[in-house]
Amino acid sequence: MHKLLKIEWIKNKSNTTFWVLLLVYIAATYVILSAGTILMNASYEFTSNQDIQDFPQITIYDFPGIWHNMTYIGSIIRILLAIILIVNLTNEISYRTLRQNIIDGLSKEAFLLSKLYLITALAIVATLALTACSFYFGMTYSVTTSSENIFSHMDFLGAYFMEIFGYLCFALFVSLWIKRAGLVIVFVLAYSIIFEPFCGWVFLDSDGWLINALPINALDNLIQSPINLMDPTAVQTTVGMSELLFALAWIISFIGFSYFLLKKRDLTT
Repeated sequence: MHKLLKIEWIKNKSNTTFWVLLLVYIAATYVILSAGTILMNASYEFTSNQDIQDFPQITIYDFPGIWHNMTYIGSIIRILLAIILIVNLTNEISYRTLRQNIIDGLSKEAFLLSKLYLITALAIVATLALTACSFYFGMTYSVTTSSENIFSHMDFLGAYFMEIFGYLCFALFVSLWIKRAGLVIVFVLAYSIIFEPFCGWVFLDSDGWLINALPINALDNLIQSPINLMDPTAVQTTVGMSELLFALAWIISFIGFSYFLLKKRDLTT
C-alpha cells in the first residue's frame, strides 16, 4: 500500500494541472454551497420590504438538516473531480506511463489498486472540503448550534463519500475503455446528465426499482432531494440500506469492469 501511494504521489506532486484542478474543485465547493446565502438575503429583503411575516424563511444552513442539504448540492460539481481523475489516467495512457509501469514490473492489479487509492484520496478531500464549508455556514447561520443537532444526520457525509467514490470509479472505467480525455469527459457528462435520465424517463417506470438500479441513479439515490413540495413527509431522513446496496453493487461492478479491461489489454508491445 505504501509503495503504491508513493508512486501516485511522485506522479502527481509536480503536476501543476492536477493541483490547479483540485484547487478549482475546492473553490467551486465553497461557491456553490454559499449560494444559499443569496436566497437567505433575498427572502429577508422581500419580507422586510413587503412587511410579510409568514413568508417561509430559508433554513438551508440549519443543523442538522444542513448535512443533507449540503451533500445534495455539493454532488452537482462532482464532474470537476472526475475530470481530475480522467486527465490523470488518460495522460498515463497517452504518454505510455502505464505501459512503462507494467514493463518495469508493476502488475496490472497493483496499477488498478494505485488508482483506487487515488480515488479514495480524492473522495476524502471532497468530503473534508464539504464538511468544513458546511460546518462554517452552519455555525454562522444556523438557529441552533447544540452539539446534539450538529452531530445528527452526519450519515449523509458517509453517503457523500460513497457517491463521490462510486462516480470516480465510473470515470475510471470509462477512461480505461475510451482512453481519450476529451471523449471520456463528454461521455461521462452525456451519460450522467442526458442519456441515463432520458432512457429512464422514456423506457422505464419512473417509480420502479429498475430505474433506481441504473448506475448513476443508484449513486444519486444515496442522497435524494431534501425538498418535496408535493409530499414533505416523503423527504429522505436517513441513508437507506437498499440504496447503499445498489450503490455498492455498481462500485464493485465498475472496479470489476476496469480490471477486465486492464487484463485483456496488451500493454507490453
